Amino acid sequence: MNRNRNIHKILGWILLIPIILFSISGIVLNHQNTFNSIDLNRNLLPSKYSFDEWKNNYWRSNIQLGTDSLITFGKEGIFISTDNFKTFQDFNEGLPSSVGLRRTEEIAVAPTGGLFAATYGGLYHRKRNADSWQKVNLPINKRCLSVFIAGDSIYALTKYKLFKANINDQALQFEQVPLNTANLSNDMSWYRVTKKIHSGDLIGLPGILIMDLVAVVLIFIIVRSLLMTFNRKNKKKKYGRNLKKHYTLALRFSFLILVIAVTGMFLKAPLSTPLKKRAISKSSIDFRHKFSRAAYDPAVNKIFIFSRSRVFSFQPNNPMLIEEKNTPPVSGMGIQVVKLSSPGKILVASTKGIYLWHTTKNQIEPRTTKPLRANGYLVDNQGNEYVSNYYKGISAIAHTNTFGKYTDHHTSNRVSLVDFSREIHSGRIFTDLFGSYFILIIGLLFTTAHLTGYVIIRKKNVKHLINQFKK
Repeated sequence: MNRNRNIHKILGWILLIPIILFSISGIVLNHQNTFNSIDLNRNLLPSKYSFDEWKNNYWRSNIQLGTDSLITFGKEGIFISTDNFKTFQDFNEGLPSSVGLRRTEEIAVAPTGGLFAATYGGLYHRKRNADSWQKVNLPINKRCLSVFIAGDSIYALTKYKLFKANINDQALQFEQVPLNTANLSNDMSWYRVTKKIHSGDLIGLPGILIMDLVAVVLIFIIVRSLLMTFNRKNKKKKYGRNLKKHYTLALRFSFLILVIAVTGMFLKAPLSTPLKKRAISKSSIDFRHKFSRAAYDPAVNKIFIFSRSRVFSFQPNNPMLIEEKNTPPVSGMGIQVVKLSSPGKILVASTKGIYLWHTTKNQIEPRTTKPLRANGYLVDNQGNEYVSNYYKGISAIAHTNTFGKYTDHHTSNRVSLVDFSREIHSGRIFTDLFGSYFILIIGLLFTTAHLTGYVIIRKKNVKHLINQFKK
């Protein structure tokens, strides 16, 4: 009994700060649209998160505008370069001031010369020769991940839905494209199922709110235990009451707390690896495909939609989704860049590499001799290619031209609360101190602390336990 109590107490002290951080960050990640507009000082992050040499996924991609202008975009919004990526001027006027909302994933050029930007704050339009961006209303106020033009229509892609409007309509009245998924298999990896269990999203909003409540309970339990430690000697009766509440609350939420601990461990390597290789078929649960990018290829008159695990296509006049079989490798993190290189050729970049997809021949052509981990892809006016890597920054592909230097005026020195929370919840922020298995270690310690607490409660009832602690 004493050994279990000592283990429980020691582990409680060790896990005090990590559990509070994981609980708060988990709540934020469960409600990203609510917290995405909140920014924090980037100096709160370790130095490895600086944008030096364009690291940390600064650039996503670019488009060419005219003969000498390159519109580049990424995590800090939109910039323009007129000297082949040597210098960059701010092009964010009209976009949200929050870096969490002006993060830009794609830009499309309209036939009139205007620009459309898919940002985390929604869809934005900048007319030709205009001085600022203007918000375009979509039926849902969600982050926009992709924007492209097919014929006289403009399409905007969100995580789960595709919207369409007539590009010649000044008001741009978007309506949802009724994608027909009847012909699709709805298998889902056990990894994604585990992630949905961990967040509560497996049963939708009620599940998310339940897991939020568990996170609040965890904070309450661990903070109360801290206060109990300091008040034990002076206020024994109050200590006994607090101890009863501590164990009663932990017992009531025991199962859900254990679920969060175990599923959290299986979302990071090494335990996540086998889950990603096995799939579960759809039952009565809505396993919606999570979209990441889309593009239109006039050579085959198809719109291609890329999800986290597959590639789908449909013709503009028939929204029946068909799963493409022979496609470029799809990363579990999603496709980062999709560009129509020319009719019949789509460039696809992800952490699995950079590929040119010949859609008319259904052939895949690697763009490099060995796969490069691509978090972004850029090409200058002369056709020189660059790959953006999260850890290494910008690198040239098969040429010696230099890319412009990063300077402090390229950043607002802010980080969105959502991105900050993601680094905490994934454990990446702690890897320099504790290694890549930090989540696994914390998960095992937390499970041990939880189980020893459960054993203490079950071996002796709460009333006798309180009396013993008072002695």
